[in-house]
Amino acid sequence: MKATTVKARIDEELKENVEAVLGRLGLTTSAAITIFFNRIVLEQGLPFPVKIPNAATERAILDAVEGRNMTSYDSVEDFFADLKEQVCHGESAAPDYLKKTTPARKSRART
Repeated sequence: MKATTVKARIDEELKENVEAVLGRLGLTTSAAITIFFNRIVLEQGLPFPVKIPNAATERAILDAVEGRNMTSYDSVEDFFADLKEQVCHGESAAPDYLKKTTPARKSRART
């Protein structure tokens, strides 16, 4: 196998952070890139999903960026208490576009 060189411009801080993680894993940057390239060949694409967000996700992202349709809590305990209340009473504070409706389950006759 003949080796070749790959050059890429990478943010310096990102490179340092990646090298720190790879060092803990016992890998060099070259080894990690080789693994990544092999996975691309094996998967015939990137080895992780790359998607354009759907409309509901885009609205949720925009809401978060603009601080809309959000609820703040004074503590984690308050958050979980509210979540439990919503689950127990079938309520949801989510905007309508994030609420999913699921069809009622049909009961199957046992034989």
